[in-house]
Amino acid sequence: MKLGKFTRKIMLASFASMAMASGASATNVLLFDDFIYANDVWGTALAGLGVNVTSVTDDSAFNAAIGGGYDLVVVQLDSTGHSLDLSSYLSGGGKLIYGNWMSTDDATVGVTQGSVNQYGMQITSAALSAGLSSATQALTNPTYGIFSRELDGAVSLATLGSYSGILQTYNDQIIVNGFLGETMALTTDEVRLYQNEVTLLMAPVPEPSTYAMLGAGLVLLGVAARRKRSA
Repeated sequence: MKLGKFTRKIMLASFASMAMASGASATNVLLFDDFIYANDVWGTALAGLGVNVTSVTDDSAFNAAIGGGYDLVVVQLDSTGHSLDLSSYLSGGGKLIYGNWMSTDDATVGVTQGSVNQYGMQITSAALSAGLSSATQALTNPTYGIFSRELDGAVSLATLGSYSGILQTYNDQIIVNGFLGETMALTTDEVRLYQNEVTLLMAPVPEPSTYAMLGAGLVLLGVAARRKRSA
Protein backbone atom coordinates (compact mmCIF):
# COMPACT_ATOMS: atom_id res chain seq x y z
CA MET A 1 0.00 0.00 0.00
CA LYS A 2 1.45 3.36 -1.03
CA LEU A 3 0.83 6.42 1.10
CA GLY A 4 0.63 9.92 -0.29
CA LYS A 5 3.30 12.42 0.65
CA PHE A 6 0.86 14.39 2.83
CA THR A 7 -0.23 11.28 4.73
CA ARG A 8 3.36 10.21 5.28
CA LYS A 9 4.27 13.65 6.59
CA ILE A 10 1.41 13.63 9.10
CA MET A 11 2.26 10.14 10.32
CA LEU A 12 5.97 10.90 10.64
CA ALA A 13 5.33 14.19 12.45
CA SER A 14 2.90 12.65 14.92
CA PHE A 15 5.15 9.69 15.72
CA ALA A 16 8.12 12.02 16.12
CA SER A 17 6.16 14.19 18.56
CA MET A 18 5.10 11.15 20.58
CA ALA A 19 8.67 9.88 20.66
CA MET A 20 10.02 13.22 21.82
CA ALA A 21 7.42 13.38 24.59
CA SER A 22 8.10 9.84 25.80
CA GLY A 23 11.82 10.53 25.97
CA ALA A 24 11.47 13.62 28.15
CA SER A 25 12.43 13.40 31.81
CA ALA A 26 13.57 15.44 34.79
CA THR A 27 16.95 17.04 34.10
CA ASN A 28 17.30 19.55 36.97
CA VAL A 29 16.44 18.28 40.45
CA LEU A 30 16.51 20.04 43.81
CA LEU A 31 17.24 17.53 46.61
CA PHE A 32 16.78 18.18 50.34
CA ASP A 33 17.63 15.07 52.37
CA ASP A 34 18.20 16.24 55.93
CA PHE A 35 19.74 13.06 57.34
CA ILE A 36 21.80 10.24 55.82
CA TYR A 37 22.01 7.29 58.19
CA ALA A 38 24.50 5.07 56.35
CA ASN A 39 23.88 5.28 52.59
CA ASP A 40 23.05 8.28 50.41
CA VAL A 41 20.10 6.47 48.83
CA TRP A 42 18.46 9.45 47.12
CA GLY A 43 21.82 10.73 45.89
CA THR A 44 22.63 7.31 44.44
CA ALA A 45 19.20 7.02 42.82
CA LEU A 46 19.41 10.41 41.12
CA ALA A 47 23.02 9.87 40.04
CA GLY A 48 21.94 6.64 38.37
CA LEU A 49 19.36 8.56 36.35
CA GLY A 50 22.00 10.97 35.08
CA VAL A 51 20.15 14.11 36.15
CA ASN A 52 21.61 17.41 37.36
CA VAL A 53 21.20 17.59 41.13
CA THR A 54 21.38 20.60 43.42
CA SER A 55 21.58 19.46 47.06
CA VAL A 56 20.71 21.68 50.02
CA THR A 57 21.11 20.91 53.70
CA ASP A 58 18.86 23.35 55.57
CA ASP A 59 15.49 25.09 55.35
CA SER A 60 16.76 28.53 54.40
CA ALA A 61 18.82 27.18 51.51
CA PHE A 62 15.87 25.11 50.34
CA ASN A 63 13.38 27.98 50.49
CA ALA A 64 15.81 30.20 48.59
CA ALA A 65 16.47 27.57 45.92
CA ILE A 66 12.99 26.19 45.26
CA GLY A 67 12.07 29.08 42.99
CA GLY A 68 14.95 28.25 40.66
CA GLY A 69 12.92 26.55 37.93
CA TYR A 70 13.63 22.93 38.82
CA ASP A 71 11.92 20.11 36.92
CA LEU A 72 11.56 18.12 40.14
CA VAL A 73 11.98 18.70 43.86
CA VAL A 74 12.76 15.80 46.22
CA VAL A 75 12.29 16.27 49.98
CA GLN A 76 13.20 13.57 52.51
CA LEU A 77 12.83 14.74 56.12
CA ASP A 78 13.99 12.48 58.92
CA SER A 79 14.54 15.20 61.54
CA THR A 80 12.25 17.69 63.28
CA GLY A 81 11.69 21.43 63.22
CA HIS A 82 11.39 22.13 59.49
CA SER A 83 9.50 24.99 57.88
CA LEU A 84 9.44 24.64 54.11
CA ASP A 85 7.78 26.90 51.56
CA LEU A 86 6.21 24.38 49.18
CA SER A 87 2.92 26.12 48.34
CA SER A 88 4.17 28.56 45.69
CA TYR A 89 6.17 25.89 43.91
CA LEU A 90 3.24 23.47 43.84
CA SER A 91 0.70 26.10 42.78
CA GLY A 92 2.91 26.78 39.77
CA GLY A 93 2.66 23.13 38.69
CA GLY A 94 5.96 21.92 40.16
CA LYS A 95 6.56 18.19 40.62
CA LEU A 96 7.45 16.92 44.11
CA ILE A 97 8.50 13.65 45.75
CA TYR A 98 8.04 14.03 49.50
CA GLY A 99 8.78 11.94 52.57
CA ASN A 100 8.41 12.95 56.23
CA TRP A 101 7.71 11.11 59.46
CA MET A 102 5.75 14.10 60.75
CA SER A 103 2.43 15.48 59.52
CA THR A 104 3.82 19.01 59.16
CA ASP A 105 3.10 19.42 55.45
CA ASP A 106 0.31 16.85 55.07
CA ALA A 107 -2.34 19.41 54.12
CA THR A 108 0.02 20.95 51.57
CA VAL A 109 0.83 17.62 49.88
CA GLY A 110 -2.74 16.29 50.11
CA VAL A 111 -2.57 13.41 52.59
CA THR A 112 -3.77 12.48 56.07
CA GLN A 113 -1.90 10.26 58.51
CA GLY A 114 -2.99 6.93 59.96
CA SER A 115 -1.09 4.61 62.27
CA VAL A 116 2.69 4.75 62.54
CA ASN A 117 5.48 2.16 62.53
CA GLN A 118 4.00 -0.33 60.09
CA TYR A 119 6.42 -2.99 58.83
CA GLY A 120 4.90 -4.55 55.71
CA MET A 121 4.49 -2.59 52.47
CA GLN A 122 2.97 -4.03 49.31
CA ILE A 123 3.77 -2.05 46.17
CA THR A 124 0.68 -2.26 43.97
CA SER A 125 1.90 -0.08 41.13
CA ALA A 126 3.63 -2.11 38.42
CA ALA A 127 5.57 1.00 37.41
CA LEU A 128 7.05 1.30 40.91
CA SER A 129 7.74 -2.40 41.51
CA ALA A 130 9.59 -2.81 38.18
CA GLY A 131 13.12 -4.09 38.76
CA LEU A 132 12.68 -4.65 42.51
CA SER A 133 13.46 -8.00 44.09
CA SER A 134 9.83 -8.18 45.23
CA ALA A 135 6.69 -6.04 45.29
CA THR A 136 6.38 -7.04 48.96
CA GLN A 137 8.80 -5.01 51.03
CA ALA A 138 9.56 -5.48 54.73
CA LEU A 139 10.43 -2.16 56.30
CA THR A 140 13.04 -1.97 59.04
CA ASN A 141 13.76 0.65 61.69
CA PRO A 142 17.44 1.69 61.83
CA THR A 143 17.25 4.12 64.77
CA TYR A 144 14.12 6.21 64.32
CA GLY A 145 11.31 6.66 66.83
CA ILE A 146 8.83 6.72 63.91
CA PHE A 147 10.04 5.13 60.69
CA SER A 148 6.82 4.69 58.71
CA ARG A 149 3.24 5.92 58.70
CA GLU A 150 0.02 5.03 56.95
CA LEU A 151 -1.23 7.61 54.46
CA ASP A 152 -4.71 8.25 53.11
CA GLY A 153 -5.80 10.33 50.13
CA ALA A 154 -5.76 10.37 46.32
CA VAL A 155 -4.19 7.49 44.35
CA SER A 156 -2.57 4.62 46.26
CA LEU A 157 0.58 3.12 44.76
CA ALA A 158 1.43 0.84 47.70
CA THR A 159 -0.41 -0.46 50.75
CA LEU A 160 0.95 -0.10 54.26
CA GLY A 161 -1.04 -1.38 57.22
CA SER A 162 -4.70 -0.56 56.62
CA TYR A 163 -4.03 2.32 54.24
CA SER A 164 -1.27 3.39 51.85
CA GLY A 165 2.50 3.59 52.01
CA ILE A 166 2.93 5.59 48.79
CA LEU A 167 0.40 8.04 47.39
CA GLN A 168 0.18 10.08 44.21
CA THR A 169 -1.69 13.32 44.85
CA TYR A 170 -2.70 16.65 43.30
CA ASN A 171 -3.52 15.26 39.84
CA ASP A 172 -0.31 13.21 39.70
CA GLN A 173 1.83 16.22 40.62
CA ILE A 174 3.16 14.79 43.92
CA ILE A 175 4.33 11.41 45.19
CA VAL A 176 4.29 11.05 48.98
CA ASN A 177 6.25 8.27 50.68
CA GLY A 178 5.08 6.99 54.05
CA PHE A 179 8.47 5.66 55.09
CA LEU A 180 11.83 7.20 55.95
CA GLY A 181 15.11 6.81 54.14
CA GLU A 182 17.02 3.55 54.54
CA THR A 183 14.08 1.64 55.98
CA MET A 184 13.72 -0.83 53.11
CA ALA A 185 15.56 -4.09 53.74
CA LEU A 186 17.59 -3.88 50.51
CA THR A 187 19.26 -0.59 49.63
CA THR A 188 19.26 -1.63 45.97
CA ASP A 189 15.47 -1.94 46.08
CA GLU A 190 15.12 1.46 47.71
CA VAL A 191 17.36 3.06 45.06
CA ARG A 192 15.36 1.45 42.27
CA LEU A 193 12.04 2.44 43.86
CA TYR A 194 13.11 6.08 44.03
CA GLN A 195 14.23 5.95 40.41
CA ASN A 196 10.88 4.46 39.42
CA GLU A 197 9.10 7.23 41.30
CA VAL A 198 11.03 9.89 39.37
CA THR A 199 10.27 8.16 36.08
CA LEU A 200 6.57 7.80 36.88
CA LEU A 201 6.13 11.34 38.13
CA MET A 202 7.98 12.94 35.23
CA ALA A 203 6.40 10.83 32.46
CA PRO A 204 5.11 13.48 30.04
CA VAL A 205 1.54 13.58 28.77
CA PRO A 206 1.47 14.29 25.01
CA GLU A 207 -0.26 17.51 24.00
CA PRO A 208 -3.81 17.19 22.58
CA SER A 209 -2.47 18.46 19.24
CA THR A 210 -0.15 15.44 19.08
CA TYR A 211 -3.07 13.04 19.51
CA ALA A 212 -5.05 15.01 16.91
CA MET A 213 -2.20 14.78 14.42
CA LEU A 214 -1.81 11.05 15.01
CA GLY A 215 -5.56 10.56 14.62
CA ALA A 216 -5.57 12.47 11.34
CA GLY A 217 -2.74 10.29 10.06
CA LEU A 218 -4.56 7.11 11.01
CA VAL A 219 -7.74 8.33 9.27
CA LEU A 220 -5.80 9.04 6.08
CA LEU A 221 -4.14 5.65 6.37
CA GLY A 222 -7.57 4.04 6.56
CA VAL A 223 -8.78 6.00 3.54
CA ALA A 224 -5.74 4.88 1.56
CA ALA A 225 -6.39 1.27 2.52
CA ARG A 226 -10.04 1.44 1.41
CA ARG A 227 -9.06 3.00 -1.90
CA LYS A 228 -6.58 0.21 -2.48
CA ARG A 229 -9.22 -2.45 -1.80
CA SER A 230 -11.75 -0.82 -4.11
CA ALA A 231 -9.25 -0.30 -6.94
